[in-house]
Amino acid sequence: MGKIPWIDIFSLVVFIRVVYIALRSGILNEFVKLTGVFTASFFSLQYYSSFLGSVFGKAPFFFSKVWLNTISFCIIFLIFTFVFSLIRRVTALIFRREKYSLWERIAAVALGALRALFLVSVFVFFFYPIPFLKTGIVKSTSFRIAKGIAPAVYINTYR
Repeated sequence: MGKIPWIDIFSLVVFIRVVYIALRSGILNEFVKLTGVFTASFFSLQYYSSFLGSVFGKAPFFFSKVWLNTISFCIIFLIFTFVFSLIRRVTALIFRREKYSLWERIAAVALGALRALFLVSVFVFFFYPIPFLKTGIVKSTSFRIAKGIAPAVYINTYR
């Protein structure tokens, strides 16, 4: 048995955590979170190449273009994730519920699994361009499963 790539362990932890939280949080919270991840990834994929490039004009001497793009992607993703976490908190205050039915929990778990799969795809896309991480990522099961999900959603948004 070979060595398990770190990205597979990371992906499994993210998947289990997101699905467990979805089970406890309800369908409305999961829907807002899923919308937030889709929106954050869309705008990150749309603007990451020009975001910090427009701030610096060109890559500073201590950053290569790959690192500049990676940092830009992360900043944009985190900004939109933060905005949607605020939206989720407001909706949770307005529509507060203590008990969820079985069907609401099942739907929340399904949305959570979809969000987890999409997050894993975003992480794979995020780490893939980094040169010293690329070989480990390409050999992983997570890469084979999730490599095209985030880009496909991004591309099909325009259709």
